[in-house]
Amino acid sequence: MNLKFIFQSFILCAFVGSTYSFAQDDVEDEACVEPDKKVMKLIAQGESSKNDKHERLDAFINATREAPENAYTYFAFANFNYESAEKVMTDFEAGRANYAQIQTAYMSAAKGYEKVIQYCPSFHSEAYYKLGEIYLMFNDKAKASQYFR
Repeated sequence: MNLKFIFQSFILCAFVGSTYSFAQDDVEDEACVEPDKKVMKLIAQGESSKNDKHERLDAFINATREAPENAYTYFAFANFNYESAEKVMTDFEAGRANYAQIQTAYMSAAKGYEKVIQYCPSFHSEAYYKLGEIYLMFNDKAKASQYFR
């Protein structure tokens, strides 16, 4: 009976210790969690369609200044740039934009997604997918396959 109690205690300690260790890892890596309320408010302003494009852009720029090493902030900014790039692509297809404008727009999104991966590689799989998609679009198959893996 004493051996059974020792074994159960060992299992319990191992479980609690590993849970505590994982919890500590999450807390220590501030790049992978939501930023503070001030930055979240800036991100919300950037994501709001009520604001014009320049106000939204300014909000995202200020958010990245306030939380310069936060994956959440860069992910939101990269998504904004990706949506803008898709609009430029639509303009290109209608003859209202040129190839350089498309490349600039998509590469702005790519820089944001690369920052997400730099600061928190496990943040969101969409960052990898969209990077692969962008590099494939510009015929850089080596980089595209690196992100699609």
